Amino acid sequence: MQTMYAMVREVVSRYGQTSVCAHQFFISWHAVATLAYGGFSRTLLAVKRGLKDAIPGLIPENSGSRWPKTTLGCLREGVALSKKQVQLLRRICLKQTEELNGIAEPDRTMDIKELHLVSFHCRTLERRLISQGIGLAGKQSQDDRPPSGHVEEVAETMAQFGEEQHAKYYPELAPKGRTIDSYYRAPHIETTIVYDLLPSAPLIDRVDDFKRAVDGELPQCYAWFEPTSWHMTVRALMSAG
Repeated sequence: MQTMYAMVREVVSRYGQTSVCAHQFFISWHAVATLAYGGFSRTLLAVKRGLKDAIPGLIPENSGSRWPKTTLGCLREGVALSKKQVQLLRRICLKQTEELNGIAEPDRTMDIKELHLVSFHCRTLERRLISQGIGLAGKQSQDDRPPSGHVEEVAETMAQFGEEQHAKYYPELAPKGRTIDSYYRAPHIETTIVYDLLPSAPLIDRVDDFKRAVDGELPQCYAWFEPTSWHMTVRALMSAG
């Protein structure tokens, strides 16, 4: 682990501080509820490339971490959403996203001063074996906005949950075992590099409102992850071996 830490620290520490801005509530594959961001900053995209180049044997990045998000919750055991329930979720996401974007941008933006190398014992990151902070100690980029091409890719991902894509996207919302006890809180050891969220009070309020709205319309369907575990994955560090 120390060797891995040294390699990751060498990459991460040469980049400057950055930020991420909350953009919308989104239901991802397997009906996972997320807080999605407008895009990875140029700095974070460079960190991803740096880790790939510096650590031999990493498997290719999976699609779930190519767009920035915080997973807030997932379906409970034995739950699968009907088409009507998905329609309700879509309306909730639209309304709550409007409320989210109604707060000032600084309250939706989180400054990232360090990343954490985490070896976890479950996929929610509620149980961690090791968590080591690595400061972003390099020079801060003058233009660190997400590149336009990346922003477009993120927008295309978000568009999948739109009404016009319902018939195509609905099958992807089947849990397929990705439920709270069978998957997210089941014992599983892996290593990743993440940003541990430090959200503003207004942003926390918006997330809490979203969760209450979902529970109000779909009672006993969702299990919510502990707020202390909220994170944004930058890059999983899984070896091909």
